[in-house]
Amino acid sequence: MDPIIPVDPTNPVDPTNPVTPTPTPQDTAKSYRQEVPGYIAAPYVNMLYGYQTIGTLHERMGDTQQFARGSDNKTWGRFGGSHLESKSGRFNYDVDTMFAQFGRDIYEDTTSAGTSVTGGLTVTLGQEHTKAKDKGRTAAGESINTGDITTNAYSIGGYYTRYAQDGGYIDAVTQFTYYDNSYNSRYDADQKSYGAIVSLEGGKPFGVTRNWKIEPQGQIAYQYLTSENFSDEVSDIKGDDYNGGLARAGIRFFRDQAVNKESEFFKPYLTLDAVSTIGKDPSVNVGGTDITADFDSTWWQAGAGMTANATKNTSFYMDAKYLQSFEGDFDGYVIHAGVQGRF
Repeated sequence: MDPIIPVDPTNPVDPTNPVTPTPTPQDTAKSYRQEVPGYIAAPYVNMLYGYQTIGTLHERMGDTQQFARGSDNKTWGRFGGSHLESKSGRFNYDVDTMFAQFGRDIYEDTTSAGTSVTGGLTVTLGQEHTKAKDKGRTAAGESINTGDITTNAYSIGGYYTRYAQDGGYIDAVTQFTYYDNSYNSRYDADQKSYGAIVSLEGGKPFGVTRNWKIEPQGQIAYQYLTSENFSDEVSDIKGDDYNGGLARAGIRFFRDQAVNKESEFFKPYLTLDAVSTIGKDPSVNVGGTDITADFDSTWWQAGAGMTANATKNTSFYMDAKYLQSFEGDFDGYVIHAGVQGRF
């Protein structure tokens, strides 16, 4: 007799949908050493310093070209400062930057078409102070404040600028920088980095009213940074080489007196730009583990500035900008002030 006897089902029940299991808690965020957030930030803030100090033509020189036409032996200096806040995934950074930049024209000429050509050298001394935080440490009941970085930077550079009679310009700049990064955390450490940057900028004004013009501008920069290997009391940290770029497109709205220009002594302006960095976010290798942070790469910035002719041989200029990333995780302000003397 067959032990398996088929039986017709009685009142069959429709199958039920499977029940989704109760979610299990996600893995706790990796607990990085207290020093790691600073190590991740250093290449990023070093490259940011390079972009800030090379700046734009009008940050560097204002509108002094009009007041200085026909003058030789132009020497200038400017001071800059900024405060930037970045939320990069679990890592947060507050970056304060100060620098002093000095320059002198060493070549001046005027072409047969009336184009003014100027070349000069620059020296820049600066410092960055970066406070680092790691929100992932809260899961372990630890403080999110992980330490800070003090960066001393020393730069030399040069510029070559052409001003056409219609106000259009081309500005090429290069700069080489030595960075001394001091990490202050549970275990202190030092790292040396070296950077090079080149920038090409251009703009051309168009009349809007009798005394006001609008100037579309474009700028592109390339930067290379190499960082040395170093060690703290726990791990070896591997330095790396970084390549990055920056692209800026914007407009400047400024006053340009149409007649009796020699009587003009004050030139205000407004700016609006869209800026994007190009390339991968820098990463760091700590004890054989690669770690990176997700930094916002595009932002807008709006500002105002002015140039004032104080005397026949002296002009002052300044500008201020507010910037914010389109993603909303990066914002801050930048201020510059400078003076040019003609001897």
